[in-house]
Amino acid sequence: MWLFLALAAYFLFAAATITDKYLLARPIPDARVYAFYMGILGIFVLALAPLGIETQNILLIFLGILAGIIYTAALFLFFSAIRIGEVSRVGISIGGLIPIFTLIFVYIWTRELPSTVQLAAFFVLMTGSFVIIFERFIRLVHNLKRFGFVVVASLLFGLYFALAKFLLQEQSFISVIVWTRVGAVFISLFFLLSPTVRKIIFAHKKSPPKKVGAIFLVKNAAGGAAAFMQHASIAIARTSEVSLISALQGVQFALVFLGAVFLTKKHPGIVKEEIHKEAVVIKSLGTALIVLGILILAIA
Repeated sequence: MWLFLALAAYFLFAAATITDKYLLARPIPDARVYAFYMGILGIFVLALAPLGIETQNILLIFLGILAGIIYTAALFLFFSAIRIGEVSRVGISIGGLIPIFTLIFVYIWTRELPSTVQLAAFFVLMTGSFVIIFERFIRLVHNLKRFGFVVVASLLFGLYFALAKFLLQEQSFISVIVWTRVGAVFISLFFLLSPTVRKIIFAHKKSPPKKVGAIFLVKNAAGGAAAFMQHASIAIARTSEVSLISALQGVQFALVFLGAVFLTKKHPGIVKEEIHKEAVVIKSLGTALIVLGILILAIA
């Protein structure tokens, strides 16, 4: 059951990721502004609080808020990476790295050693990510900057996966959703403490086109549904299966690659992806390696 929920979630996340690239390329060109809007929308989740939020354990509340901060920080770095790079290259690389960090954090928590097969799967995933992000050595300096965003975002996503599983074992589903969103709102407001960021955010609040607003809301509705299904899959899966759920994110970014290529051909003004033969071969190779790593991990 958790497998189907995770796959459905990543299908919706794929559509949301391509929309992110469109909004960051034109209507909302700054990643900090985008992360602010994404985080602040979490305030609407507080409407779920009367359904059964738990307030007895202060430590769990703190960890829930911290998890929301970590997730929003990871999103900010992810948005920063796709703003300066191709959405499929960045996405697939993150999809390959997240399972590695998830396994590390789960191991720290449970002290369960990975099997030889799992290590082989992670090696394949890492290789796929490396192939995609470093395919052009002429742009090495630029790639290192993007690679930094990718690595830290992946680390934070992995930490969030492990922390979310721990919280879902200790608290109700509603409590975890609400407290993590409180953390997302908190870090979004923290952006406003910087005069520079505050100026940028308020500068972009001047009468945004209705079409942009509608796209942003629909995208976030899909993202919200995807997040709900993702958390549900984490809640019902065993601890040892959390790394599998994070590994399935590679499916999301494989779909992003296909969608980006399609939109580049049909609507190049929305998403521009390198589709010449060399780029397609390299990205296909990286995607194939990640899919292979996921299959090995699933078998393990």
